[in-house]
Amino acid sequence: MEVKLQNRLKDLRVEKGYTQQFMADYLGYSGVSGYSELERNANNIDLKKAIKLSKLFDVEINEIFLSQEYK
Repeated sequence: MEVKLQNRLKDLRVEKGYTQQFMADYLGYSGVSGYSELERNANNIDLKKAIKLSKLFDVEINEIFLSQEYK
């Protein structure tokens, strides 16, 4: 069974007032496109980056990445 993950990255980023450029820099991407792919669910994220996002937004990882099955 494949589980499709839905993320709240864009919503959380906008709530905090961060730009995509800030997020790309924070996560160590060389350009904005790597980060924007995360927002569009086009790319997988490694655990280290997921933990950084959790700390930045002050939420649990599962609050960022939700399974559509449980929405």
